[in-house]
Amino acid sequence: SGAPVLDLFVTLLEMGATGWQKLLEKRRTLAPQLKTAIAEVAEAHSCRLLETPRNTISFAMEVSSALGCEPSDVTALGSMLFTRGVSGARVCVPGTTKEITGTNFESWGTHEDRPQMPYMTFACAMGMQEEEIQALAERLGKTIRE
Repeated sequence: SGAPVLDLFVTLLEMGATGWQKLLEKRRTLAPQLKTAIAEVAEAHSCRLLETPRNTISFAMEVSSALGCEPSDVTALGSMLFTRGVSGARVCVPGTTKEITGTNFESWGTHEDRPQMPYMTFACAMGMQEEEIQALAERLGKTIRE
C-alpha cells in the first residue's frame, strides 16, 4: 500500500524543512542522554553497554551473563518490556535461526552472523522526549530486577 508513503509525504510537507531540522537536532541532543541512561541501568545490574562508535542513535546492552540466565531466556526480557509499554527495544540472541522460504538466517535479528552474546538494542527515535528516556530507564531497571 502507498498509504504510509503518502502519510510521510503529508507530514513532511506540514513540518517543512525547518520542522524536520528541529526533529533531527532534538534527536542529536537526546541520543547521548539515552546512551547515558542505558549505561547507568546496565552498570547497576552488572551488564555492559556495547560500544558502537559509528552508530550515534542506537545503543546495545549485553544482558545474559550478568543476569545469570540462559541466552534463550533473554527473549522473555523483551516481551516483559513490551507489556510494560516499552516498544522498539529489540532482543538479539546468538544461535537463533529462522527459515524463510527455504533460506536459513543464522542469528536472526542480530547485527552480525556470529554475535558473541545476547544483547538488547534501544534507539533514539524521531520525536522522542526526555521524559520517555527516564521512563525507559525506570522500566528497564525494574524489569531486570523482576
